[in-house]
Amino acid sequence: AVVSTQSTGELSEALKREKKLKLKMAELTETIERLTRNAEMRHTQQGTYIGDLKRTNEALSSAYDKSKKKHALSLKKLEAQITQLVAQHERDVTKHHVTSSHPDHVKHDEIVNNRLSYFDERSCSSFGSQGHGEETEL
Repeated sequence: AVVSTQSTGELSEALKREKKLKLKMAELTETIERLTRNAEMRHTQQGTYIGDLKRTNEALSSAYDKSKKKHALSLKKLEAQITQLVAQHERDVTKHHVTSSHPDHVKHDEIVNNRLSYFDERSCSSFGSQGHGEETEL
């Protein structure tokens, strides 16, 4: 009878430990499932953020390329205008040398100043309108 009481006590203790371990295992399983759901949700959000960043990067890159092309076109127009003004200046200087014996001739410095002021007026008006979607033909 003593052995049977001792066995019953051990069995009772073993059942209590088993119940306690099952409860702990259920809690751990629930925790793991919750952490898994949170990780999956974060992964989905990160995918969304990465997609947004890619689209934003593409838009910025496109805007940069467009701005760079517009700047290059403006620079090309200015270079063409400078070339044209240099050629005009050379014609005026040649004309000045030919007509310098004439009493009504225009001084070389006046020709240069007139051309430069014309260039300044044209370039200021063309640069001022570029930022507003208008283009001034040079």
